Amino acid sequence: MTLKELIEKSKEEVIEPETIRTLFPAISEEDFNYLEAIITIKNTNYPFENFYVFEDVVSALSGIIPKFDMLEGSEPEWIWYACDVFQELRPQMELSDEVIEYIKKIYADSGIYFLHPYITKNDTKTIEESWKVVYNAAKHKAETGPFPIEVDDDSLINRQAIEFMKMELYSKQLKEKNK
Repeated sequence: MTLKELIEKSKEEVIEPETIRTLFPAISEEDFNYLEAIITIKNTNYPFENFYVFEDVVSALSGIIPKFDMLEGSEPEWIWYACDVFQELRPQMELSDEVIEYIKKIYADSGIYFLHPYITKNDTKTIEESWKVVYNAAKHKAETGPFPIEVDDDSLINRQAIEFMKMELYSKQLKEKNK
């Protein structure tokens, strides 16, 4: 059985962690956690509803071994990549207000004032309009330049464009790695 077949089989029946380790004895801890995260995203709503589970899934998707007994925090680019994965696997699923507030805190603490489109796609109450405006401006600047993008104290959009490009690059690299 291949990993892809195992993921498909997990839709029909519960796949215990011991089964994965038996079928794939040489699987690394990072790959095991990545696989568990994919199965969790595909088959449950927990990562979309509970920010503790969300954080663990985000870590596992980025190759970080989660510590399930503690809140560790996430990096914005890990969240960006996770949102790309969510978009691919569960495009209609929405994140709870609890998860969105967690993401906003992580992003704001990192000086990022826009969110992934997966987060804002259906939102009508949680996301202030300013987050959407900054996203559109940062994305436009990142796509059109001029390059190199100058960073000075008065340039919020330039800084946001640089952050946008960093997160997009990170996500692209992990997508290539995890094909």
